[in-house]
Amino acid sequence: MTDTNRARAYAEALIRIVTESLVTQLGSVQKGVAANPTVSQYLSDPTVEFRDKMSRVAEFLPPGAAPELRKFLGLMLTEGGLGDLDQVITELTQLAQGGPRATEAVVRSAVPLTAQEQEALRQKLMREAGSHLDLAFEVDPDLIGGLVVRVGDRVVDASVASRLRQLRESILKAL
Repeated sequence: MTDTNRARAYAEALIRIVTESLVTQLGSVQKGVAANPTVSQYLSDPTVEFRDKMSRVAEFLPPGAAPELRKFLGLMLTEGGLGDLDQVITELTQLAQGGPRATEAVVRSAVPLTAQEQEALRQKLMREAGSHLDLAFEVDPDLIGGLVVRVGDRVVDASVASRLRQLRESILKAL
């Protein structure tokens, strides 16, 4: 094993170890809050001081919890509570298991797009949907013109065929 490979293996091992510890600690907070509905109400009450909320959350942290985790939970409380904690735990676990998941994206066009057009679309989609896209370009002459863009489960149909279909439907409704 080369020095670079060994260093990468150590780095990945450290990420897994740290992440597992953080997930466990976050899980303690999540379970503590979920087990007591009045805690959720207390934490979302705007009249309760931030330090009092943090003290309540800290009760669910295991002994020796990372100070960075306390800061993170404070951020979550400041930004609107701990309602997203389940999702944070899921995402953190997935990131530790190999990085962010790529979102599938497909751009269908009536004619082949130039390299410049493809790159411009790639940049725009990455800004809109995140930098982890598995992007494919397809040609579909049935579109007549325009584009159909699918990113994950979202579809934007800006094709001529779609516009003609909408026009036909509105004419039929008017008759």
